[in-house]
Amino acid sequence: MTKSLITAALLVLFSTSGGSADLMKEPSGALKGKKHLQYTSIHEKITDCEQSNDNRWRLRKYPLKLGRYKYQSEFYSPFTNRGGSSCRAGFNQRFNGNININTKVPTIVDAQIGGDYGKRSRDNDIAEIWWTVATSHAVHDPYSSQSDKIRKTLMTWANANALSKNINVPWGKKPVGYEVIVMVSHIVETVAALGPAITIDERKVIGPWLDDLVRKVQKSSWLSRQDNKQYLVDYTVALWAVVNGDKSALNGLARNYKHAIHDMRNDGSIVQESLRGGTTLHYQGLAVQLLVKQAALIKNVTGEDLTTYTAEGKRSLKDAINNVVDAYKNPKSSAKRYAKFCPSASFGVIENPEMNWRKFALKPLLEYVNYEHKQLGINYPASRVNGSTEYATAGNIKCMFTE
Repeated sequence: MTKSLITAALLVLFSTSGGSADLMKEPSGALKGKKHLQYTSIHEKITDCEQSNDNRWRLRKYPLKLGRYKYQSEFYSPFTNRGGSSCRAGFNQRFNGNININTKVPTIVDAQIGGDYGKRSRDNDIAEIWWTVATSHAVHDPYSSQSDKIRKTLMTWANANALSKNINVPWGKKPVGYEVIVMVSHIVETVAALGPAITIDERKVIGPWLDDLVRKVQKSSWLSRQDNKQYLVDYTVALWAVVNGDKSALNGLARNYKHAIHDMRNDGSIVQESLRGGTTLHYQGLAVQLLVKQAALIKNVTGEDLTTYTAEGKRSLKDAINNVVDAYKNPKSSAKRYAKFCPSASFGVIENPEMNWRKFALKPLLEYVNYEHKQLGINYPASRVNGSTEYATAGNIKCMFTE
């Protein structure tokens, strides 16, 4: 099926009378006026990031809902960039050498998530990156020999009940650990990219296994809705619903995306994430990159471009993107603007903020928006950002969401 036919079929499948207009309506309970000013001035009232953890700063959450899926119908793919050159950029990723589709990926049953903030598992890192490589291949050609290998790996993981042990952190409400959520999100993206190439016999194995993981991710909870992890959960849950032909979750995703635009400061900074010490820029970059992916998913399926949505006529996704571009160009002054002492939820120091995020958050974001959303006028190409693009966290956004 050609790209144009795939897009047309999806638009028919997911369209409802008046649904497009509803996606652009202001959400009920949007943060604005005096309430917005009160929330966005939080940095003026605290000296430690932990002081933002009381109920005064909690914003109401709107969980997305999933249906109950039987996996009889084909999986649908919102990714239509078949044969896209941008996908080839994701075929090889550097990590202690090189990771490609032929790299032996460990089948991770025990994720070994513990209580040490920032501690990483090498096996988890390899798998996390391998699944982004797999997604790039599957978008490029879901029926290639490489995609056949990917489907076999999916079956291996599903039959082994991968990611079934030690996936939760021990603090708070014990949510699923961040690196596991990223991995699950990339696996959902890979399944979405393969779409109808996954057979009914494979769906009956892969579907229930992945559905169980997505629902565990869905139940994870953090302090506020304005959190990069919450943005990631919403994106992942909505994408899984789309794969199963369930359009209802996109309405919730659009609502939450618009709340995120209302919740940010007028300069595009992400309030809660901006407080996080030496990683203030890191977490804001991750958050904005995920808002880009949410809008991209909605656009690819419904045709509605939420990047044009403006809160109170003052702030939009463009402001958020320009804010992280400015953070890259002027990191020290950007970090000092809002960051607070934050020993328990950050690394690095405010005076010398961590900048590795430029490779895995900013560059993939710019690759996509400067190609697909020229009307935003960002005018800062990814090539001007130092270092090679890393897709371990964001995935290859341009490959997935270029139409």
